[in-house]
Amino acid sequence: MGSLGIALLNSAQAQRTFSRAISVVQTNVSNVSTPGYATQNSEFLNQPFNPDVGLPGGVGFGQLQDTRSNYAEQAVREQQGFLNQNQQLSTDLSRLNAAFDLNSQSAIPQTLSAVFSSFSQLAVNPNDPTARQHVLDTASAAAQSFRTTSNKLSNAVAQTDNQIQQTVDAINSDVKNIQSINAQRRNNFNSQHDAGLDAQLYAKLEDLSQYVNIQSLAQQDGTINIYIAGQTPVLVGTHQYAINSAPSQTAATIVDANQNDITLQATSGKLGALLKERNELLPAYTSNLNQLAQSFADSVNGQLRNGVDSSGASPAVDLFSYDPAVGNAASSLQVSAIQPGQIAAADPAAPGGNGNAIALAQLGQAKSINGLSFSQFYGSIAQKFGRDLSSAQQDTTAAQSLLSQSQRNREQISGVSLDQQAAQLIQFQQAYQAAGNLFRVLNQLTQDTINLIR
Repeated sequence: MGSLGIALLNSAQAQRTFSRAISVVQTNVSNVSTPGYATQNSEFLNQPFNPDVGLPGGVGFGQLQDTRSNYAEQAVREQQGFLNQNQQLSTDLSRLNAAFDLNSQSAIPQTLSAVFSSFSQLAVNPNDPTARQHVLDTASAAAQSFRTTSNKLSNAVAQTDNQIQQTVDAINSDVKNIQSINAQRRNNFNSQHDAGLDAQLYAKLEDLSQYVNIQSLAQQDGTINIYIAGQTPVLVGTHQYAINSAPSQTAATIVDANQNDITLQATSGKLGALLKERNELLPAYTSNLNQLAQSFADSVNGQLRNGVDSSGASPAVDLFSYDPAVGNAASSLQVSAIQPGQIAAADPAAPGGNGNAIALAQLGQAKSINGLSFSQFYGSIAQKFGRDLSSAQQDTTAAQSLLSQSQRNREQISGVSLDQQAAQLIQFQQAYQAAGNLFRVLNQLTQDTINLIR
């Protein structure tokens, strides 16, 4: 009877064990599309056998085996950050395309060409009021083109500042959600082995990596510490250290919870892209545009001062004016209060002539700025913008490929394979049925033995 009893216990234990294994398979299959979920595998243990102390032996169920690879997860997060960085750059720069349109008649190159062409026409008939008015009209159009382009860049700066704050808010929100998960895992040991909660955690980590480059470090109490660039903590255990943005007129700054500048640590994700736009690309475009506007205005004004107007007098006012504050030339460029008759088309030695108008027309081809003509210098700005946009678009394609590769690698390691789960399900069902059949046989033998004894 003792042996039959032990065998009955073993078979019953085997049924419970394989029933749990079947449940694990069912859980895996139902979570095949759950973000962050990693396949859970059953662990079978040999139970201690010592009938004298009531240990029947047999098979038991151990801890669930998590197939998640932290290396594969980090690889996906890194590629996710690079992809979102380049997508953000590509999207934002694409919106600026209109500011650097070389084909529009209102674009800076065309309006600059029109100004110098109007001086050339004035040289043909320097005393023609219509030709003089045409100079003022084309000058006004050029100034307007500079202001329009400058405003587009200024709007891009303001929009980028808003996006930086929104991204910082999203980062803090994701970290807060992970903080809540950390609290559950710390306060309830069993939750550390909750595959559903684990999936939520890693899905949030991946979401967070879209915004900024992070590294995570698992702790013995089940919590996850998170660091920006592996340096600045934003979550330690259940304590969050929120970051913030500190925009200024010249740059955007990211500070940690202690107000330390950590801007240079944010190198990927949406935040990395936005900081690059705000602190590098947009200031460079704006600075070059202001340099062009100031050089153009100063060159024309300077040449006008070398001539005399229609009355033979030196001009009382310049053709162009702008805010002398550094960095405001393009946004403030405008035609002064000069009248058509005050345009100095003649040389002082030949009043009423066209000598200075010819010199003004020749400024269009002069290498007046960094060894380039005004149109060529603007072309260099547009080319730089085009290279930045093209690079972002190409890097987006490359990053998408690398991310897909990392995701496939992670899927091979920890993803749910329906074929594998189907095979395990058949195996566990057969084992469960075998244990059930054995239990029925042993139970019948036990009843027969009892009847014989009676």
